[in-house]
Amino acid sequence: MLTSKILTLRNESEFKCIDLTDLLYVLVYDYLSSFHSKNNQKFTCTKSLLEVETILPDNFFRINRNCVVNIYAVDTIHLRDRTLHLSNSDKFIVSHRRIKQLQTALMSHNLTITG
Repeated sequence: MLTSKILTLRNESEFKCIDLTDLLYVLVYDYLSSFHSKNNQKFTCTKSLLEVETILPDNFFRINRNCVVNIYAVDTIHLRDRTLHLSNSDKFIVSHRRIKQLQTALMSHNLTITG
Protein backbone atom coordinates (compact mmCIF):
# COMPACT_ATOMS: atom_id res chain seq x y z
CA MET A 1 0.00 0.00 0.00
CA LEU A 2 1.44 3.35 -1.07
CA THR A 3 0.90 6.17 1.39
CA SER A 4 1.11 9.82 0.52
CA LYS A 5 3.55 12.03 2.31
CA ILE A 6 2.18 15.36 3.36
CA LEU A 7 4.25 18.50 3.82
CA THR A 8 2.73 20.99 6.25
CA LEU A 9 3.75 24.60 5.70
CA ARG A 10 2.82 27.84 7.40
CA ASN A 11 2.85 31.49 6.47
CA GLU A 12 1.52 34.57 8.26
CA SER A 13 -2.12 33.79 7.63
CA GLU A 14 -2.55 30.04 7.15
CA PHE A 15 -1.31 26.48 7.34
CA LYS A 16 -1.20 24.45 4.15
CA CYS A 17 -0.90 20.67 3.74
CA ILE A 18 0.68 19.71 0.42
CA ASP A 19 0.71 16.17 -0.88
CA LEU A 20 4.29 15.62 -2.07
CA THR A 21 3.09 13.54 -5.01
CA ASP A 22 1.34 16.69 -6.29
CA LEU A 23 4.27 19.05 -5.67
CA LEU A 24 6.00 19.91 -8.96
CA TYR A 25 8.65 22.44 -7.93
CA VAL A 26 9.71 25.06 -5.42
CA LEU A 27 11.04 28.48 -6.42
CA VAL A 28 12.91 30.53 -3.83
CA TYR A 29 13.54 34.24 -4.03
CA ASP A 30 14.71 36.38 -1.08
CA TYR A 31 13.69 33.78 1.53
CA LEU A 32 10.21 33.49 0.04
CA SER A 33 9.52 29.98 -1.16
CA SER A 34 6.74 29.35 -3.63
CA PHE A 35 5.54 25.75 -3.64
CA HIS A 36 3.90 24.94 -6.99
CA SER A 37 1.56 21.96 -7.22
CA LYS A 38 -0.54 20.35 -9.90
CA ASN A 39 -3.64 22.26 -11.00
CA ASN A 40 -1.73 25.55 -10.75
CA GLN A 41 -1.90 25.66 -6.96
CA LYS A 42 0.73 27.81 -5.27
CA PHE A 43 1.62 28.43 -1.65
CA THR A 44 4.22 30.97 -0.50
CA CYS A 45 6.01 31.00 2.84
CA THR A 46 9.29 32.16 4.33
CA LYS A 47 11.82 29.39 3.87
CA SER A 48 15.34 29.48 2.54
CA LEU A 49 16.42 27.09 -0.19
CA LEU A 50 18.53 25.20 2.32
CA GLU A 51 15.50 24.70 4.56
CA VAL A 52 13.44 23.58 1.59
CA GLU A 53 16.07 21.03 0.52
CA THR A 54 16.24 19.52 4.01
CA ILE A 55 12.49 18.92 4.28
CA LEU A 56 11.94 17.43 0.82
CA PRO A 57 12.55 13.74 0.00
CA ASP A 58 15.27 12.56 -2.38
CA ASN A 59 13.08 12.66 -5.49
CA PHE A 60 13.42 16.46 -5.40
CA PHE A 61 16.52 17.86 -7.06
CA ARG A 62 18.02 21.35 -6.97
CA ILE A 63 18.56 22.38 -10.60
CA ASN A 64 19.93 25.89 -10.05
CA ARG A 65 20.37 28.59 -7.41
CA ASN A 66 16.68 29.07 -6.74
CA CYS A 67 14.72 26.05 -7.93
CA VAL A 68 14.08 22.51 -6.73
CA VAL A 69 12.04 20.18 -8.97
CA ASN A 70 10.27 16.90 -8.46
CA ILE A 71 12.17 14.58 -10.81
CA TYR A 72 9.00 12.53 -11.33
CA ALA A 73 7.44 15.63 -12.91
CA VAL A 74 10.25 16.03 -15.47
CA ASP A 75 8.93 15.65 -18.99
CA THR A 76 11.89 16.58 -21.20
CA ILE A 77 15.45 17.84 -20.82
CA HIS A 78 17.18 19.45 -23.77
CA LEU A 79 20.84 18.86 -23.05
CA ARG A 80 22.20 21.36 -25.54
CA ASP A 81 20.60 24.38 -23.91
CA ARG A 82 19.99 22.69 -20.49
CA THR A 83 16.27 23.42 -20.63
CA LEU A 84 14.08 21.30 -18.39
CA HIS A 85 10.37 20.95 -19.20
CA LEU A 86 7.96 19.75 -16.53
CA SER A 87 4.72 17.83 -17.03
CA ASN A 88 2.73 21.05 -16.58
CA SER A 89 4.72 22.76 -19.42
CA ASP A 90 6.77 25.00 -17.11
CA LYS A 91 10.39 25.43 -18.23
CA PHE A 92 13.60 26.02 -16.29
CA ILE A 93 17.29 26.30 -17.03
CA VAL A 94 19.47 23.70 -15.31
CA SER A 95 22.79 24.99 -14.04
CA HIS A 96 25.71 23.69 -16.10
CA ARG A 97 27.23 22.40 -12.84
CA ARG A 98 24.11 20.37 -12.03
CA ILE A 99 23.21 18.81 -15.39
CA LYS A 100 25.35 15.68 -14.87
CA GLN A 101 24.07 15.28 -11.31
CA LEU A 102 20.52 15.55 -12.62
CA GLN A 103 21.19 12.77 -15.12
CA THR A 104 22.53 10.61 -12.29
CA ALA A 105 19.50 11.39 -10.11
CA LEU A 106 17.12 10.49 -12.92
CA MET A 107 18.93 7.20 -13.51
CA SER A 108 18.94 6.35 -9.81
CA HIS A 109 15.14 6.70 -9.83
CA ASN A 110 14.89 4.46 -12.92
CA LEU A 111 14.24 7.39 -15.22
CA THR A 112 16.45 7.88 -18.26
CA ILE A 113 17.24 10.72 -20.60
CA THR A 114 18.76 10.37 -24.02
CA GLY A 115 20.83 12.53 -26.27
